[in-house]
Amino acid sequence: SESLDRLNPLIFLDEVGLPGGTGANEAVWFGLFTAGGLIGGLGLTELVSRVTHPERIRSIVWALVALEAVLIVAMVLFGSAQLFIVALVAYWTTAWVRQASQPLTLAWLNRGLDPRSRATVLSLESQADALGQTAGGPMMGLVATATTVRVAIVAAGLLLLPALPIFATQLRGSEDPPPPPGD
Repeated sequence: SESLDRLNPLIFLDEVGLPGGTGANEAVWFGLFTAGGLIGGLGLTELVSRVTHPERIRSIVWALVALEAVLIVAMVLFGSAQLFIVALVAYWTTAWVRQASQPLTLAWLNRGLDPRSRATVLSLESQADALGQTAGGPMMGLVATATTVRVAIVAAGLLLLPALPIFATQLRGSEDPPPPPGD
């Protein structure tokens, strides 16, 4: 995510460009991008919360697989977009999916955790995320410098592919508890 966060302005400014003739300057455009990302993220988070069942691990994992797959496609599409509208929709999709995935990831991590180790596991997850951003961001910056910003963003999206089989392993052999009576 770090590479997308740092390199996305270059796609909008240097590659696809911002729409002209609107009178809006770059700060206004990036404010609109952020606002659209937040509002759409809230909407997708609400939708995901309605279609997943937090007491059923398979429901959470299926949602994570779907969201991760959409994130990968959106990042690749954003990195290769030639048109402003395509770049904007792909960018917003990445923001929405990242926001909607956070509560699901926490629910997935918290399943079956001993309360005595919960804080440690959640701290470790945060540290792993920070390490990934610290290492991955500069690495993708080097890729962007050696090639193009587009290649770096596409590569960052493709680096997420291993998450899909990791989540899929959770689907094999995991069983949800039987639904409560009347469900």
